[in-house]
Amino acid sequence: MKKAIGVFVFMAFMFQGLAVVEAAERGTEEYNRLVEYKKIQREKRMNPSPSPEGKAKGFWQKEAERSGFAGTAAMFGNAITGAIPLDKPNSRKQAK
Repeated sequence: MKKAIGVFVFMAFMFQGLAVVEAAERGTEEYNRLVEYKKIQREKRMNPSPSPEGKAKGFWQKEAERSGFAGTAAMFGNAITGAIPLDKPNSRKQAK
């Protein structure tokens, strides 16, 4: 049974290694389209659109706000940290 699983895993990796990736050749229409697409991506990355909070929210942040669970991960993390001390005693600064 172990040999059959080993052969299956070996074949999967072998076929992945045999996969050929063909890039668009320079001077072709497809290459020029890709160059323009990359230029647009680069411009978007360099000049992000202004949003009220500075950065656009991701899918999970929007979903948490929509469902009412925004901030619960932080509360849960603080509860776990308070219940299970994972750091050395007196290592945190005390608020005065």
